[in-house]
Amino acid sequence: MQPTAQVIDEEYRKTQAQASSEEQFKQLLQGAGLTPETLREEITRNATRQAYIGKFISDHAKELSVSEAEMKAFYDANNKKGQPLWHREMVRGRQILRELPPNATEQQKKVERAKIEEAYAKLKAGADFANVAREYSVDATAPNGGDLGFVPRGAPIHPRLEEVIFSLKPGQFSEIVETPIGYHIIKSEEYKPEGAGEFDRVKAGIADQLMQ
Repeated sequence: MQPTAQVIDEEYRKTQAQASSEEQFKQLLQGAGLTPETLREEITRNATRQAYIGKFISDHAKELSVSEAEMKAFYDANNKKGQPLWHREMVRGRQILRELPPNATEQQKKVERAKIEEAYAKLKAGADFANVAREYSVDATAPNGGDLGFVPRGAPIHPRLEEVIFSLKPGQFSEIVETPIGYHIIKSEEYKPEGAGEFDRVKAGIADQLMQ
């Protein structure tokens, strides 16, 4: 039941993609008392545990059925503010980032600014945001087209980026935004107001939780 190296690498990249830069990722690891090596160990333990649970559920499927009524009862009890199924206001976003090193020189800033302006010009000309992100972005989300996933209010990102991403309508992308991290272009893909997830969208997860 040991996960493959490919599975571990993929989960590691997903975790890494939650940070807006390599430096922030290191800070988040440090804050959690982890190193890249111990994070991989934790991912391995979790994947092994889930594989065992999955096999147990498969072997005992008939004994572990969950009714629609049981799922609905759990949903009704946990979809209020402060409960597990409640979520903050959030936006699914993408970004293109040209990162600046600490104490960047004016020449380095000029080079990265030129690159982000190239990317912005392509977007204004109608190029697909994900494709431009793969070509120009330098952060961990670049291979996935700059996909940031859903970013909730109060997420550990630079305040200026939070301000920008929540000001955009779905489908819109920002102008070039400068932060201490570098130069960004942000796109809003989908907006979700604060509230509970719709029952039909979360019931599969509820069934898994009740079975476990």
